[in-house]
Amino acid sequence: MTKLRIRHKLFLAILLPVGICIFSMSLLQRHAFEQGFLTYTQNILVQRTQELSPAIATAYTENGGWDFLRGEPQIPRRITQQFRGSNLSNRTQFDRRNNRGRRLNRNRVPRQGATGPIQERLAILNSQKIWVAGPRHENSSALVEIKVDDKIVGYLSFKFNDSISEDLDLQFANQQLKGIWIFAFLALLGASIAAEVISRSLSRPIQKLSKSVNEIAAGGFEPVIGIKSADELGRLADNINVMANKLAKNRAERRAWVADTSHELRTPITILQAELEAIEDGVMPFDKSSLKSFSVELNRLKLLVEDLRQLSLSDSGQLDLHLEVVDMGTLISEVIEKYTSSAQSKGLSIERAAADGLLLAGDNNRLRQVMSNLLENSIRYTDSGGKIILSYHIDNDTCHINVEDTAPTVPAQSISRLFDRLYRVDASRNRSTGSSGLGLAICKGIVEAHNGRIWAEKSKIGGLIVNIVLPLKQPRPIS
Repeated sequence: MTKLRIRHKLFLAILLPVGICIFSMSLLQRHAFEQGFLTYTQNILVQRTQELSPAIATAYTENGGWDFLRGEPQIPRRITQQFRGSNLSNRTQFDRRNNRGRRLNRNRVPRQGATGPIQERLAILNSQKIWVAGPRHENSSALVEIKVDDKIVGYLSFKFNDSISEDLDLQFANQQLKGIWIFAFLALLGASIAAEVISRSLSRPIQKLSKSVNEIAAGGFEPVIGIKSADELGRLADNINVMANKLAKNRAERRAWVADTSHELRTPITILQAELEAIEDGVMPFDKSSLKSFSVELNRLKLLVEDLRQLSLSDSGQLDLHLEVVDMGTLISEVIEKYTSSAQSKGLSIERAAADGLLLAGDNNRLRQVMSNLLENSIRYTDSGGKIILSYHIDNDTCHINVEDTAPTVPAQSISRLFDRLYRVDASRNRSTGSSGLGLAICKGIVEAHNGRIWAEKSKIGGLIVNIVLPLKQPRPIS
C-alpha cells in the first residue's frame, strides 16, 4: 500500500474536520428549516382559522344554531367563500407576501389555504365541544372560539400535520434544501482549495529540510536551507544549518588532524630510516653517536604516541581522573623547583605571586602535567632575560590560575588556535625543540575533564598569559 506523503496527511488533517463541520451544520440547518417551515405553515393555519371564525359565527346567527351543519363531512364552501370575499384585500396581500413559490408553476391549481383546502382541515364543535361538522379529530391540536355577542357558541378545531405534505410546501422546501446542499458543496470545495494551499505551504519547507538532511547524511555539508520564518520550522532550519557548518568544520579539522599526525610521525621515522640505511651502506659508523640519535628520534615518537593516546582518551571521555584533595600551592612550588635550572640556563627568572596553601578536589598527577606543560612552553618560547610569573587566587567558588611570561607574544590571529592539536605558530622552531604540538591541547582536555576552562590572551608584560579556572570543592586555604 502506498504511504501517504506528509502533504497529503496535512491536507486530510485540515479538510476532514472542516468537512465534518460543514456536513453537520448542513444537517442541522436542514432540520432547523424543516421544523421552522412546519411551524410557519401551522401559524398560517391558526391565523386563517381565526379569520374564518367571524364568518362561521355569522352563519350560526343566520341559521339560529348548528343544525344546518350537523353531520356535514366538511365546512360548506359558501361559508369559506364568504370569508374570502369579505377579506379579499388582506388575503391578496397575504398571498403575494407568503406564497411567491406559486409563481414558479402557473399551471398548478392554487390551494385554498397555506396547508391545503381549509374545508378539509377544520371541524366545528358546539359550546360543549361536541363534534358538529367536518372531519373528526381524535386529539385537536388547537381550538379557536366562535363567539356571538361575546358568548362562545362553538369552536373551530384543527390538527397540525407532523410533516410537510402539501405539494407547494414540498416544492418550496426542496428548493431551500437544494440551496443548502449547494452551499455545503461550495463550502467544501473552498475548504479543499484552502487545505491544498495550506498543506503545500507547510510541506514545502519540510521537503527542503528533508532534502538538505539527506545531502548532509550523504556527506554534503555545504547546503544552506533558505527558510526564513519565526516558527518551529525556521528554528529547525537554522539548527540544521549550524549543524552542517559544524560538521563541515569537524571534517576539515579531522582531515587536517590526520595529515598533521601522519606528517609528525613520518619525520622521525624518515630520520631513523635514513640513518639505518647509512649504517648499512657503511656511510655512517654504528657507534654511541648514532645510538644517541636513534634514542632521540624514538623518544620523540614515544612522546607523540603518548600524547595522541591521551587526546583520544580525552575525546572519548575516558580520561581517568583519580580525584583527591590537591594542595595547589605545594604543587606549583614543586613544578617551579623542577624547571628552575632550565629557566636559569636560558637567562629567565620564575616568580610566584601566590600564598601557600589552597585545597581543591582534582587529580594531582594530571594537574601537575598541566602546570609542567605550561611552564615548559613559557621557558621554551620566552626570550632570554625575561621572566615567568605563576599565580593563583580565589574568586567565589573557583580557583584562578595564571601562567604569564614576557616577550615575545603570539600574533592575535593565532591566539585562538593555540589549543588546537598540532598547531604551531612557528612549525620549524617547535619541531626543532622537540615539541609534539599537542601539549596545550592535552592541557585543555585535562582542565575540561575537571569541569574547568582554559584560554590564552596577550600578557600585560609583553608576552602571553594562560588562564585556568577550576571549581573549588573545598575553597579554604591551609592554615
